[in-house]
Amino acid sequence: DDVFDADMAALKETGEDNSEASALTAIARVADRDLQLLLDDPLYDAMELLNVTWGRTRFKAQIAHGYRVFDHDTGQVYGTILARRGREPRPPLDWDRIGAILQALVEGFTLRSKVDPSAVPPSAGTELGPYATAIAAVLAVVTRPAGDDASLNEAIEALLNVPGPGTGSSRHDSHANGCQPPHRRQ
Repeated sequence: DDVFDADMAALKETGEDNSEASALTAIARVADRDLQLLLDDPLYDAMELLNVTWGRTRFKAQIAHGYRVFDHDTGQVYGTILARRGREPRPPLDWDRIGAILQALVEGFTLRSKVDPSAVPPSAGTELGPYATAIAAVLAVVTRPAGDDASLNEAIEALLNVPGPGTGSSRHDSHANGCQPPHRRQ
């Protein structure tokens, strides 16, 4: 658990340093820092080898516990950023489950970047890198503003079923196809 404590502290600090920035800017800066910390960490490669070998057989419980700690910490870092801006997890998710989703993304992007760094450039200026884009997009869907009572599935359905331009359907017509707008709490 202690191996990556300094990295998690750096992510928390990055989030705090960007507490006055927009949600997107704060998320992108934390995401870019997270990816860079893993890429720079000499223990990361060894941990991945352990995970895909003995982590699946001899040390499964210990590795699973370590992942739960990472999931929690990751969820808390991004949860702090978003809670300050009035966002909360969409049911049935909580910050730990959101952390698990984000942890899987960072590991996948880290492995990809080690093989093909040009496929995972960092954010530059106002253009988000692919990892920061993925994190921001996921967080936009798996969290909700206070007052929105749409579940995760309802939010995903609403986003995916909106007709595109030129289809001849209005946004209102999409409701007939099962697309419902997010529900607002009274």
